[in-house]
Amino acid sequence: MNERYRTFWRRLGAGFIDGLIFKPLELVEKLIIADMANQLVVSSWILFHTWSYVIYSVLMLGLRGQTLGKMVCRVRVLDASSEAPITFRHALLRDSVPIVINIIMTVYLLKNQTLYWQIVKNQRPESLPLPLVIFAGFGVIWFLLELITMLTNKKRRALHDFIGGTVVCKDA
Repeated sequence: MNERYRTFWRRLGAGFIDGLIFKPLELVEKLIIADMANQLVVSSWILFHTWSYVIYSVLMLGLRGQTLGKMVCRVRVLDASSEAPITFRHALLRDSVPIVINIIMTVYLLKNQTLYWQIVKNQRPESLPLPLVIFAGFGVIWFLLELITMLTNKKRRALHDFIGGTVVCKDA
């Protein structure tokens, strides 16, 4: 395998760093937003919190081919066929599964704000509603498919790379 595509650990590190960037949102949510009673503020927060990472990912990849985590870990997302910089179309396609999931989850959470706040305040409901169980299960399955796909092809392309027509390479 070409050394240029050996990016598993770098990609894992990049994902961890990108996740850390959004950790403060949880703190804001628990310390400030959790006690809000205004439905407009709560609805706005749900929209912001649910969509912030996907918007960040699509914008950063569409503009630079890298998120901040990928910059630190020195990997870049490129067009799979030409290894040219990717476009916003690539970035949108690459994140299409999270986008669809976010659409469904946003609608669900806006309709079930009480449940959302129970989870935010760590007041777990007696049983999780079926939609959340299904999404959690789908998330685990999707993650495993991503890993299996990435580890079983020469260019280490994950499932989202195939969907987006992209490849992740070490940054020169």
